[in-house]
Amino acid sequence: MRRDLETFVEWDAFYPAGHSTSATRARHYAVSGIVYFLTKNIAMDIRVGVGLNAQANDFLAGTGFTIRY
Repeated sequence: MRRDLETFVEWDAFYPAGHSTSATRARHYAVSGIVYFLTKNIAMDIRVGVGLNAQANDFLAGTGFTIRY
């Protein structure tokens, strides 16, 4: 088993601050991806997701880079 590669699944929600209308209600997403650890303290990730309600975008994708110190 590789210890430098991990997968994840998450639920993301974005809630507006202040007064909300039908156009600014919470957006919900189901997201999955992989994380590759370059070293013990440096990681990169790739993620994709789908919107779960009418306010959310239909699709999302992204990358990330993390340094722990």
